Amino acid sequence: METLSFPRYNVAEIVTHIRNKILTGADGKNLSKNDLYPNPKPEVLHMIYLRALQIVYGTRLEHFYMMPVNSDVMYPHLMEGFLPVSNLFIYLNSFLPICRVNDFETADILYPSK
Repeated sequence: METLSFPRYNVAEIVTHIRNKILTGADGKNLSKNDLYPNPKPEVLHMIYLRALQIVYGTRLEHFYMMPVNSDVMYPHLMEGFLPVSNLFIYLNSFLPICRVNDFETADILYPSK
Protein backbone atom coordinates (compact mmCIF):
# COMPACT_ATOMS: atom_id res chain seq x y z
CA MET A 1 0.00 0.00 0.00
CA GLU A 2 2.97 2.27 0.51
CA THR A 3 3.79 2.18 -3.22
CA LEU A 4 0.31 3.18 -4.37
CA SER A 5 -0.69 6.77 -5.02
CA PHE A 6 -4.15 6.14 -3.57
CA PRO A 7 -5.12 6.06 -0.75
CA ARG A 8 -2.88 8.69 0.78
CA TYR A 9 -3.69 7.70 4.35
CA ASN A 10 -2.28 4.72 6.18
CA VAL A 11 -4.50 1.78 7.08
CA ALA A 12 -4.87 2.78 10.74
CA GLU A 13 -6.19 6.23 9.78
CA ILE A 14 -8.65 4.72 7.29
CA VAL A 15 -9.95 2.22 9.88
CA THR A 16 -10.32 5.00 12.46
CA HIS A 17 -12.27 7.16 10.02
CA ILE A 18 -14.57 4.27 9.07
CA ARG A 19 -15.18 3.50 12.75
CA ASN A 20 -15.97 7.12 13.63
CA LYS A 21 -17.84 8.37 10.57
CA ILE A 22 -19.30 5.45 8.61
CA LEU A 23 -19.84 2.43 10.83
CA THR A 24 -21.28 3.20 14.21
CA GLY A 25 -22.16 1.02 17.16
CA ALA A 26 -21.13 -2.63 17.28
CA ASP A 27 -20.13 -2.73 13.61
CA GLY A 28 -17.58 0.02 14.12
CA LYS A 29 -16.22 -1.46 17.32
CA ASN A 30 -15.68 -4.85 15.69
CA LEU A 31 -13.86 -3.45 12.66
CA SER A 32 -10.14 -4.18 12.65
CA LYS A 33 -7.22 -3.50 10.35
CA ASN A 34 -7.21 -7.17 9.29
CA ASP A 35 -10.74 -6.80 7.89
CA LEU A 36 -9.48 -4.37 5.26
CA TYR A 37 -5.79 -5.04 4.76
CA PRO A 38 -4.00 -6.98 3.21
CA ASN A 39 -6.99 -9.08 2.06
CA PRO A 40 -10.29 -7.20 2.40
CA LYS A 41 -13.28 -9.27 3.48
CA PRO A 42 -16.23 -8.94 1.07
CA GLU A 43 -18.85 -8.86 3.83
CA VAL A 44 -17.04 -6.00 5.59
CA LEU A 45 -16.76 -4.01 2.36
CA HIS A 46 -20.47 -4.63 1.63
CA MET A 47 -21.31 -3.26 5.06
CA ILE A 48 -19.13 -0.18 4.51
CA TYR A 49 -20.54 0.42 1.01
CA LEU A 50 -24.13 0.00 2.23
CA ARG A 51 -23.64 2.40 5.12
CA ALA A 52 -21.87 4.98 2.94
CA LEU A 53 -24.73 4.89 0.43
CA GLN A 54 -27.22 5.24 3.27
CA ILE A 55 -25.39 8.34 4.48
CA VAL A 56 -24.95 9.96 1.06
CA TYR A 57 -28.25 9.09 -0.64
CA GLY A 58 -30.47 8.52 2.38
CA THR A 59 -31.26 5.06 1.08
CA ARG A 60 -32.85 2.74 3.59
CA LEU A 61 -31.34 -0.70 4.12
CA GLU A 62 -34.54 -2.41 2.93
CA HIS A 63 -34.09 -0.96 -0.56
CA PHE A 64 -31.06 -3.13 -1.16
CA TYR A 65 -33.11 -6.27 -0.49
CA MET A 66 -36.29 -5.37 -2.37
CA MET A 67 -37.13 -6.80 -5.76
CA PRO A 68 -38.70 -4.41 -8.27
CA VAL A 69 -42.48 -4.79 -8.32
CA ASN A 70 -42.74 -4.83 -12.10
CA SER A 71 -40.33 -7.76 -12.57
CA ASP A 72 -41.80 -11.21 -12.98
CA VAL A 73 -39.26 -13.79 -11.84
CA MET A 74 -39.98 -17.46 -12.25
CA TYR A 75 -37.85 -18.50 -9.25
CA PRO A 76 -37.76 -15.58 -6.78
CA HIS A 77 -35.88 -17.60 -4.14
CA LEU A 78 -32.84 -17.60 -6.45
CA MET A 79 -32.80 -13.81 -6.30
CA GLU A 80 -32.46 -13.67 -2.50
CA GLY A 81 -28.66 -13.93 -2.49
CA PHE A 82 -28.09 -12.07 -5.73
CA LEU A 83 -30.44 -9.15 -5.19
CA PRO A 84 -28.49 -7.26 -2.47
CA VAL A 85 -25.25 -7.52 -4.45
CA SER A 86 -27.00 -6.48 -7.65
CA ASN A 87 -28.68 -3.47 -6.04
CA LEU A 88 -25.44 -2.52 -4.31
CA PHE A 89 -23.67 -2.56 -7.66
CA ILE A 90 -26.38 -0.43 -9.28
CA TYR A 91 -26.14 2.23 -6.55
CA LEU A 92 -22.33 2.18 -6.48
CA ASN A 93 -22.12 2.27 -10.27
CA SER A 94 -23.93 5.61 -10.24
CA PHE A 95 -22.17 6.97 -7.12
CA LEU A 96 -18.50 6.14 -7.71
CA PRO A 97 -18.07 8.10 -10.98
CA ILE A 98 -19.03 11.18 -8.96
CA CYS A 99 -16.09 10.29 -6.69
CA ARG A 100 -13.90 9.95 -9.79
CA VAL A 101 -13.67 6.16 -9.53
CA ASN A 102 -14.26 5.22 -13.15
CA ASP A 103 -13.04 1.62 -13.22
CA PHE A 104 -15.55 0.08 -10.80
CA GLU A 105 -16.79 -3.41 -11.74
CA THR A 106 -18.98 -6.13 -10.24
CA ALA A 107 -15.83 -8.09 -9.40
CA ASP A 108 -14.84 -5.29 -7.02
CA ILE A 109 -17.85 -6.24 -4.89
CA LEU A 110 -17.67 -10.01 -5.28
CA TYR A 111 -13.90 -10.50 -5.16
CA PRO A 112 -12.27 -7.44 -3.61
CA SER A 113 -8.52 -7.25 -3.85
CA LYS A 114 -5.87 -4.94 -2.49
